Amino acid sequence: MRDILVSARRILIKFLEGLLILFTVVLVFDVVWQVIARYLLNAPPSWTEELANMLLVWVALLGASLAFVRHSHLGVDILVNKLNDRHRTVADLVTYSFFALSILIYGGSMLVLGTFENRQISPALQIPRGYAYSILPLSGFFIFMFSVGEAVEKVASLLKR
Repeated sequence: MRDILVSARRILIKFLEGLLILFTVVLVFDVVWQVIARYLLNAPPSWTEELANMLLVWVALLGASLAFVRHSHLGVDILVNKLNDRHRTVADLVTYSFFALSILIYGGSMLVLGTFENRQISPALQIPRGYAYSILPLSGFFIFMFSVGEAVEKVASLLKR
């Protein structure tokens, strides 16, 4: 069971890293093209700025998911650090799972569905805004999966003691 979780986590991390690399490369090319078109051709395309904004949000939220799994994320842990290992594990699982499930997955899904129902279209890219907002439940999924995997690891280590 533990080996399956470790393998799944490794696959998710590699997938996440690949997405981040892809979106960052596309973001760089998009911004470079926008600068070239604006200053050399005097004809900036209207879609480049909107795509750059969307990709920046995607890279930030996917980067937050990767920072979470690498324990590089920001957190106010002054109270949690005063707990023993068992209580800290429970507090981490509850807070991370609650944040990922309620705010990112549930709230993000409601936002995505609402934009599709209202047929909101991005002005320059002419795509449904729900696609841009779909990063919220996706990053919530990553954070939730990583927090559950980490909780299983911590519980297993606590039971060995």
